[in-house]
Amino acid sequence: LLVPLVVLGAALVAVSVIDLQLLRIPDRVTFPALALAVPLVVAVSLRYDTPAAIRGAAVGAVPYFVVLLVPHLIYPRGMGFGDVKLALLMGLYLGWLGWTPTYPIVGPIRLVLYGLMLGCTLGVVFGLLHALVTKRRGEFPFGPALALGCLVIVLFAGELAV
Repeated sequence: LLVPLVVLGAALVAVSVIDLQLLRIPDRVTFPALALAVPLVVAVSLRYDTPAAIRGAAVGAVPYFVVLLVPHLIYPRGMGFGDVKLALLMGLYLGWLGWTPTYPIVGPIRLVLYGLMLGCTLGVVFGLLHALVTKRRGEFPFGPALALGCLVIVLFAGELAV
């Protein structure tokens, strides 16, 4: 169980550092992390005899991606497409961890919504702090807030998924 989560953690740390420095989330981090995540999630789910958790991962990935895609399509300068692609990775893990036999669809969506709400709340706080520190409004790195929200929810997924 630990290996897929280490991949997620490493990807989120790398993405956060790069986004803080360059205000962008590179595909060179997101896509390889996704390429590793999918087979790892499948392998661990099959190993622990929970193949339906793979569907939970898909149930988490799609809504998180779509929820961030809509604002990007409406106002592309407001949300970069790197954040949208990152949501696919985070949703995959949150959906996978949120899956339970009792709540095969609600569980994954619940964790995605928790991660999204926490990430957006942190994003507002980070955005306000960024505006205060830099004395200018406008672009700020949103990826680290989403990543931190995701990591917090992953840490408490066992308690939240019930």
